[in-house]
Amino acid sequence: MSLQEIGKQYSLTMQYISTTKLFNVVPLDILLHITIGYIVYIGIKNILKLNYTISYIVILALEILKEFIDSFSMTNTLEENIKDFIATMLIPTTLLLIKRKKNKNKLN
Repeated sequence: MSLQEIGKQYSLTMQYISTTKLFNVVPLDILLHITIGYIVYIGIKNILKLNYTISYIVILALEILKEFIDSFSMTNTLEENIKDFIATMLIPTTLLLIKRKKNKNKLN
């Protein structure tokens, strides 16, 4: 399979995901961004034994890179990229803020 065929298949798959809604309500795209963002964040944190902040920076960089690549390989708009970014970073940001709040409370 050539690189061009792989790119075409990737684009078709992403197009299907972005137009599918679960129960005609929840966009599959958003659900996958939230779920995969969480799994990757926890995986980075636990497998690589990194702290919450470093894990957050790694997933932040990965998400920025992914949205940058998507903006060239597909016909994503800026609004779609922002929506995907927010969905992916929702749980990691929440977990980081909770962890920082707990650490701050321990010091007081």
